[in-house]
Amino acid sequence: MNNRSLFIALMVILLPLFIWDFSQRLALKIDDNEQQDSALKVGESNIATLTEERRDSLLNALNQYDQPKEKPTARPKEESTKPKIAGMSAAQQQQQQGKLRDLFDGQMRYRLVGTFRYNGQRLAIINGVNITNSKQSSNEIQVGQRLGEYLVERIDPGVVALRHNERVVELQVFASKESKEIQKNAE
Repeated sequence: MNNRSLFIALMVILLPLFIWDFSQRLALKIDDNEQQDSALKVGESNIATLTEERRDSLLNALNQYDQPKEKPTARPKEESTKPKIAGMSAAQQQQQQGKLRDLFDGQMRYRLVGTFRYNGQRLAIINGVNITNSKQSSNEIQVGQRLGEYLVERIDPGVVALRHNERVVELQVFASKESKEIQKNAE
């Protein structure tokens, strides 16, 4: 057998298989389309069962939630309560006293990181964050120095006492009981 007769024999066998496969796939595709069309028709018939009265009552019920937006009324500006920084107005800053974790002074927020003794002197590390631009600074301070508007009066283990005019504020490191005991033993 030559190549030509082999090719013709294969075509006679394979061509009917290809035609049968194509017709089966086409029939499946047509069935799928008919099922989708019938599903759409069922959905359309469900929508058609909604009467105009029912539709109008639903629209009226929904329209009650569509209220026109009221324009905000302008409030007079009060200088003493206008926040200088997020969460702390100038008046609130003036009322800070007692034991604090954060001290707000102008646009700065200060937090005590820790205290230690070096060459017989007590020193403290206080981190500052500018609230407006998030710029951070770390300050090593000792008694007698200034931190913003505050004067450092005393540094004890885990506590820094600061004075502004007649107000005294104590910045504290909030530590666990174990670290407080270690600090007491170190004294």
